[in-house]
Amino acid sequence: MVAARDRFLSRGHYQRLAGNYRDYTRSGVTRVNYQLSLDHADLTALVSMGPSARHITPQALAARIRSLPCPFTVTAGSAAHVTGVPWLRPEGEGACCPVTAALGSAGRC
Repeated sequence: MVAARDRFLSRGHYQRLAGNYRDYTRSGVTRVNYQLSLDHADLTALVSMGPSARHITPQALAARIRSLPCPFTVTAGSAAHVTGVPWLRPEGEGACCPVTAALGSAGRC
């Protein structure tokens, strides 16, 4: 699946993302992976949501799905990355964000 995903991303995609979010820090990642047992109707619906369904005819898709066992097990996965700008969450006594500092506040955002 990773190879398929990388094929559709433009060159330099990850570098652009890293540049756009260089001021952010990653404070956590939550990954979720689980198995789904899908019948042929569910598989058809799932595949039809993605771009690969546009590259074959509906008849060819139906034939390919009919050739699979029923139910068919697939893995669903996602990752949520928690990020933030370091000065928005000050740590320690006297920590302050630029806005608070400019307003002359007591050091709490």
